[in-house]
Amino acid sequence: MCGVCGTAGPGVGRDSDDVRLMMEALAHRGPDGDGIDERERSVLGHRRLSIIDLAGGAQPIYNEDRSLSIVANCEFYGFREQREQLKRRGHRFSTQADTEVAIHLYEEHGLDFLRHLNGMFAIAIWDERRQRLVLARDRLGKKPLYWALREGRLIFASEIASLITHPLIEREPCEEAIDLFLGLQYIPAPLTGFRDVFKLRPAERLVFQNGDVAIDRYWELPPSPKLQLSDQAAIEELTAILEDATKIRMISDVPLGAFLSGGVDSSTIVALMARVQSAPVRTFSIAFDAGDSRDAEVAREVANHIGTDHTELTVSPDMLSVLPELVRRYGEPFGDVSAVPTYYVAKATREHVTVALTGDGGDELFAGYDQYRIMRTLGRISALARLGGAVGARQLAGRIGQGSGALARPSRRAQRVMDTASRPFADRYALLMSHISTDEKRRLYDPDFMRRVGHDAAAHYLRDAVGPDNGVGWLDRLTLADAATYLQGAVLTKVDIATMAVSLEARAPLLDYRVAEFAARLPAHQKLRGNTDKWLLRQVAHGLVPREVLERPKQGFGIPLREWLQGHAGEVVRETLTDGRLDARGIFRPGAAGQAFDDFVSGRGRQTHQIWLMLMLELWFRDAIDQESLAGWGA
Repeated sequence: MCGVCGTAGPGVGRDSDDVRLMMEALAHRGPDGDGIDERERSVLGHRRLSIIDLAGGAQPIYNEDRSLSIVANCEFYGFREQREQLKRRGHRFSTQADTEVAIHLYEEHGLDFLRHLNGMFAIAIWDERRQRLVLARDRLGKKPLYWALREGRLIFASEIASLITHPLIEREPCEEAIDLFLGLQYIPAPLTGFRDVFKLRPAERLVFQNGDVAIDRYWELPPSPKLQLSDQAAIEELTAILEDATKIRMISDVPLGAFLSGGVDSSTIVALMARVQSAPVRTFSIAFDAGDSRDAEVAREVANHIGTDHTELTVSPDMLSVLPELVRRYGEPFGDVSAVPTYYVAKATREHVTVALTGDGGDELFAGYDQYRIMRTLGRISALARLGGAVGARQLAGRIGQGSGALARPSRRAQRVMDTASRPFADRYALLMSHISTDEKRRLYDPDFMRRVGHDAAAHYLRDAVGPDNGVGWLDRLTLADAATYLQGAVLTKVDIATMAVSLEARAPLLDYRVAEFAARLPAHQKLRGNTDKWLLRQVAHGLVPREVLERPKQGFGIPLREWLQGHAGEVVRETLTDGRLDARGIFRPGAAGQAFDDFVSGRGRQTHQIWLMLMLELWFRDAIDQESLAGWGA
């Protein structure tokens, strides 16, 4: 993939030096070359990671009369067929690159050209005749794009770290975004950690013209009408779509492989790759020497079953050295712990290939998370209680499976489950998905900060994502909400930053928009059947992967965080949280972070994730707001 940046507006031709600095900050996204298009009212910058048309695909790319220029962080599928169609309509091409198709589609269809693209992309097109800049992201948000409007200029970049090098960007933290981060572990679009910097949402198109910004959506997941397919017909159709989605993502002029975790999703993708490719597929997995090695063992068994060329790396994560790198790359507070193993597996994979396919998207699209079963159980408890079956409701609450968050604390699980089940549907979801709850925030937050943020933004955000009960089934409400929140804000952000930090392109066949649309229209019983999650996807996997993979409980892609925090890094973390600088930010009550850490170490509390989020927030403040080098942190 690549990195893009630029500015548009009156007099921005003088911004060339600023854009070149922005390009330098994106060098890891595009180590193979750079290019810049300089005009009186626009400057577009590009850093290239060569994947297609290695010799001739440098950007910016132009149409025939150079009235249009494009820079794109993109991978378009089916572009060769589109190229031939466009040539028959009189368009002339100067490269073999997929990017050039997009600019000619814009000539043909104007702003509707995005509907004709299948792929992952963040695009910037300057239209000289209309004096307008067009920015857009792919449908599901695999490629990021950040923007700011300052002094009549639109400034954009693939990463926040690039955007904030522009001298017009002020490094003012956004308090609402901080509140959202502490509830969600990520900051949802359109906000960022900076008050005046914004994310373009997935499937959004931004048009900047005559000083005005207009943003609209060009695509949404369709939850209806529901497909009326037999189980066998649904299996066959999903298999066909997924096979094609995998096949088109294997087009590359550089070495290609796949992440293999041993789970259903990545194992299925690797098996489908093996159908297409005659040579063994190259697969990659990691294990932490201080953690459970079962994931690596299962990945090895899958690799042997399919016959891949498998590389397994056992690592000792040096958290004190890797965290500063990750904090700088993400550019804003980001607290998904699995960013650490994702970075390590990406780094190991990049030593062998330039492109890797992943299994991302299966859990959100096909109902693979524990919370779906938990929410179903909560609904049954609520129904029993309403019908006067209080005893039965409490018994069911006591038997609820090991969930996540507050619901997994055995000493008070039954009462917490009963209390949660008594709430409205959207409130149950918000409580289940919040990492630091509203009640916990009241205990942790400084009263002035609590008054300034005014409400629990994370709970409101999650409730809005679920939406009202307007005829959409309960499972659809949850999967659509997860696709719009956690998938976009956490999973895809994590994968993009972690892989591009090491110049690796990650492709996700399950997030082909055709797969996503098909999944959205499936009835609930073909996703969650009894206690079997991802039912239909598992049927596709039958015969492709070992039975143990299909029957194995879902495992998270994590690190031994608790052991790390209680081990050699504990003193560094405690010092970071208690040296007075975090207290001075005015977010938490004085001493709250230190007390949480002491309770955690002594065994009086289970604040592992609270401590992690506080740590990541403070490190971000030091790096991005204080502009202090973290190179010596933890030394």
